[in-house]
Amino acid sequence: MAGAKVWKALFVMFVSMALVAVPFVSAGTEANSGGQFSIGSVAPQITQVKFYQEDHTTETTTATPGNKYWIDITISDLNTMDDIKEITIWFYYDTNNTKVGGLPAGDTSSSSYVILKYVRTPYSDQAGTWKFYDALGNELGTTFGTWQIVNQSDPTVWEQSTGTFSVEIVVGKTAKEANDGIAPGDWDFQVKVKDDANLESSAYTGYGYTINWYGEIYVTPNFAFGTVSPQSNDNPVMSPSTGYLDVYVVSNGNYDVQTKSDVNWTGVSDNTLKVNVVTAPPGDGQILLKINTNNDATTANAIATTYTVWLDNQNGPTSDGSAANGQGAHHYAYIWLDVGNNIAQDTYVGHVYFQVTNA
Repeated sequence: MAGAKVWKALFVMFVSMALVAVPFVSAGTEANSGGQFSIGSVAPQITQVKFYQEDHTTETTTATPGNKYWIDITISDLNTMDDIKEITIWFYYDTNNTKVGGLPAGDTSSSSYVILKYVRTPYSDQAGTWKFYDALGNELGTTFGTWQIVNQSDPTVWEQSTGTFSVEIVVGKTAKEANDGIAPGDWDFQVKVKDDANLESSAYTGYGYTINWYGEIYVTPNFAFGTVSPQSNDNPVMSPSTGYLDVYVVSNGNYDVQTKSDVNWTGVSDNTLKVNVVTAPPGDGQILLKINTNNDATTANAIATTYTVWLDNQNGPTSDGSAANGQGAHHYAYIWLDVGNNIAQDTYVGHVYFQVTNA
């Protein structure tokens, strides 16, 4: 029994010692838990669109074909300007100048409808490029007819929530005349912007824009009747050999073509020799010039020494291009010469002038 008591005592001692050796663990004064969140894409918005003259300072709502203009698009995007992927401008003729019309469904020629699109790589800190596109979404390049893209300006800091994108264009020569007090209708625009997630802004629209009348003309630079006799009538043009002058007109609206002659035609060998141009049957020292659109001298009209209408109220817009390159509307100018009496022998030179005006 005594031995049993000893062992019990030892066991108790051992257990007590073990309890003393185990450390006590308590909570710390600081703890953390990992978390996360994601920034979602927010659709960009267009806050302002303005048109400026070439100086990029003078705001305007009127354009003349062949001149340069800036378009500024100010955009807001909470995901920064670097999120911007595309900007599209639709600029088009509308018959109603009191409200924004829908995008054209029929005439999508350069006379009535242009689409400019800016495309860039999002989150690249790099500018994109502007190009013309057709209504089917095909890229056309930096020209469309005589419309041109000539310059651009982009935000200088991409990591900001607002910025202005600008494009400088040349308005096409045959952009339809409108809203100028003569021709009806106006030009409208719509602009949209798209971001990296393909979220698109609502359309920013405008109407009431004016396109002024424009016209240019080219005519065969030289012609000759050859050698003619006094008191002769209906002498035709011998050079060019076609017997007529080519007249080309490029215009964005209806137009007239007017003609006139120098008051006198002058001798080459003796420049003191002069013949007077008249509009009636010629007498002494006089000549009569006549013009027609077809090869019929009997219905030709006299060419005066002040501008008078030859072609009246021709329909425009013409086809686009350059009159000097034989583009646009093509007219034929048949010219005849009637010669009076008492005209000294010599070669006489003078000019017939052609002018295109708004009809």
